[in-house]
Amino acid sequence: MSVLESVKASQRVVNDKVNGEYQEMIDACKNELMRLGISAEKIIAEDTEVTQACKLYVHWMTDYEGKGSQWGVMYANYVNALSLHVEYREECDV
Repeated sequence: MSVLESVKASQRVVNDKVNGEYQEMIDACKNELMRLGISAEKIIAEDTEVTQACKLYVHWMTDYEGKGSQWGVMYANYVNALSLHVEYREECDV
């Protein structure tokens, strides 16, 4: 299942009319993950943890169930923990 399909399923969306909007939010989330130092390899491979981050991000951005601020906190905590995990950090040649 693609990230888009997974995100839509998590939001109980069944039509394709919102695909463009949802894909833009997913792309924004992935760009933010890259800025936070998450491995591009994991992002490109659409790893399950990256997919989960995208779900939380879209829930936050769409104020899912009227709990946008709660989703935002969950997203921030999730990606902060993910960015600290050695398996998800981008390698640096310093």
